[in-house]
Amino acid sequence: MNGTTFEIQNRLLGAGERLTDTELTSLWRIESGALRIDSGTPGRQVDFVCLVLPGDVIGAQVLAGFVERVELKAIVPTTLSVVSKGAHDSNRLLKRTVAQCWSRCCEAVSLRSGSASSRIQRLLLMLASSNQSEAIEPEILNVPNLREIASLVDSTPETVCRVIGLFLEKGMLHERKPMSVRFNSGALREQSVEGLKSNARRYAIV
Repeated sequence: MNGTTFEIQNRLLGAGERLTDTELTSLWRIESGALRIDSGTPGRQVDFVCLVLPGDVIGAQVLAGFVERVELKAIVPTTLSVVSKGAHDSNRLLKRTVAQCWSRCCEAVSLRSGSASSRIQRLLLMLASSNQSEAIEPEILNVPNLREIASLVDSTPETVCRVIGLFLEKGMLHERKPMSVRFNSGALREQSVEGLKSNARRYAIV
């Protein structure tokens, strides 16, 4: 981003770790990984808003005077860097983050629309997109645990487990581990989940 410099100060979050209230008063750029944003009014339960992915800047709500309760939690191991800004950068930063938020919120809506299979496929593609690789050989993708995925796509851990099993069976994913899986983004993108409907019925996926 022109006119904005980045300090060498980094922050590494493990899966499930949150930024503290003090850290939320700073501006951060996502270098790798992914975080979920939850928000709500004080005294009420927070709800899922969207994901933030590599290249996104978070914390601009401070510049805008945003007062709602906000929580940011890493869903996979995540690295962030502090953004050092001058006063003349505020308007440019706000414009960029408004566009970013709109895009990410539209993606979040897609995680709550359609079949469970399609919702999980979209989530995996969102997480895989940061790799920007067209390699033929499967690469390792860090993924959230089953409960976290279920929360993001409004499903259950049992259904998520069955869907991932179906993806493995069809070669969309490979070598599943608790917090990672081997994948080929092209194969995952090209495989139509709608074409798996008959298998989904066998797996009792809704």
